[in-house]
Amino acid sequence: MANLDLSIRRIQILVGNNSLATHDQVISLYNSRHSSLLDSFDWSRKKGEIAITGVPDKSNGTLTLMNGSPTVNGTSTTFTASDVDKYVKIGPDSDSLFVVQAVNHSAQFTMSDLNGTPLPWPGPSMSGQSYVMFKRLYTLGAGIEMIFTVKSKQQLTKRTQDYIDSEDPTRECTSDDPLCWAPVERDRRGVADLMRIELWPRPTAPLIYTASVQYGHVDLLPNQSPIVPSEIVEWFALVDTCYMLAARTKDVNVWLPLAKEYITQAIDTLDRQRGKDQEKFGALDYVKDVYSGLPLGQTDFGVTHDTGDW
Repeated sequence: MANLDLSIRRIQILVGNNSLATHDQVISLYNSRHSSLLDSFDWSRKKGEIAITGVPDKSNGTLTLMNGSPTVNGTSTTFTASDVDKYVKIGPDSDSLFVVQAVNHSAQFTMSDLNGTPLPWPGPSMSGQSYVMFKRLYTLGAGIEMIFTVKSKQQLTKRTQDYIDSEDPTRECTSDDPLCWAPVERDRRGVADLMRIELWPRPTAPLIYTASVQYGHVDLLPNQSPIVPSEIVEWFALVDTCYMLAARTKDVNVWLPLAKEYITQAIDTLDRQRGKDQEKFGALDYVKDVYSGLPLGQTDFGVTHDTGDW
């Protein structure tokens, strides 16, 4: 399995180190092909496991709040950058949820509403207030497109966020062992598009949860290897590079025949590597949809079974 940088060099060599096949141009074509190949086939390397660490509540010290100010000061508190995006319940008001927008230092943070808009404290100025700061949403790593299961001491039940909202709208419930998890709206605030989940009841112990996931495409860095076997991506990216050179140079008599030769190599490599992938890891099972209204013989099931229903 070659990393991105080695694959790009090989592609450039196979087009004669043409000056129009720049490093950045070929990388763009390579990443585009990797994305389409990853979506088109169920590669075993798309499946994996990640660890999610449950984050206990934080409530040490007390808070001082000023009416009309989003800045909250603490006494004997230990706020850190990891507290950003946590939810806060303040004083006797257990129904209102505030969000930590920024941590200024260990004894001060700025709060916002659930949409990230700075939220001034609406109540009277007060000091010596107790609080509970807790992590509600867990953001997963880049490229994770789907979660199949989450487990710790036992497998957690998959629910919806609407279910958790109906059971515990203000997130009062806590447990050493959460009962369920729910996918929530993806985090699109930055460059990355990251999947998030909620654990419920919210964990009170820093347990490790194992999630079975499916990865999607993320643009590769020079020292990274693709999920799809690199040999396949190289050949298809090479075809695209030839098409690009044909368009840029208008010399179709050179580049299109070469692209045709490389397409043959690409398809042969794809067939061979898919076979190896299934032999090494086992063919993946598929759920056949027989509820489309078609006769059973016209579905995927009918391809390998004599249903007599045509």
